[in-house]
Amino acid sequence: MSNNRKADQIGKPDFLGIGAPRAATTWLNSCLSQHSQIYMPPFKELRYFSRCRGTTKQFLRGCYRKIPNHVIKTIKGTRIEGPSHTFWELRSLLPPQSPLFVLSHMLAFPYKVYRLMINRETDYLKWFSKYYLGRLYWNPENWYASLFEPTEQQICGEVCPVYDLLPDSSIEYMMSFNKHMRIIYLIRNPIERDWSHTSWYTMNPGGSLPMSVLQLYTDRFQAFSNYLSNLKRYLKYMAVPTF
Repeated sequence: MSNNRKADQIGKPDFLGIGAPRAATTWLNSCLSQHSQIYMPPFKELRYFSRCRGTTKQFLRGCYRKIPNHVIKTIKGTRIEGPSHTFWELRSLLPPQSPLFVLSHMLAFPYKVYRLMINRETDYLKWFSKYYLGRLYWNPENWYASLFEPTEQQICGEVCPVYDLLPDSSIEYMMSFNKHMRIIYLIRNPIERDWSHTSWYTMNPGGSLPMSVLQLYTDRFQAFSNYLSNLKRYLKYMAVPTF
């Protein structure tokens, strides 16, 4: 890929790492971040394309379904996830065009500033100010594009494994966002990937899990290991031969 950026590509990702989860995407993000001719945002998973087709109504419906279920499982003592999981699970459903998304970012920003200060990472303060407060000034597309700050001699991108299972409508929008977009897809032995994902999700890496729990989460994560099916959905919207 050429590193001479065109005017209409400034502020748009040149590539996206779409997965698969638990297949070294964090390692890939770290390696790319260290390259002088590549700009990577300080925050690994921006998750814009996984939210862009969501609505406030869908978010509220998700709250209505998930919160009572989590409360019941907590009371019964059958819940595996940590208490903070509910917050992050629901927050990930907020669409970037929603006022609730803007409000959540405004409320989270003071804490992020505090974390940057105590970790002495003030170099990132400007970027995180844009990430948390930029939606006050820009529409969702411009806000997302503003999070990439490459020079004219750099390419830029994002690594976000949850893009692996995007619906067709979101993939089509993603590819129209930048028609020259490249896709990076890492794969791993599917059995090892499923087990790694299950262990990580239950916060019990390498430990023994009840068979009922193992079956529940293995079934849930098997879709991420269906590499051929996931790639075919992307190839429908890319100018490359399908198979």
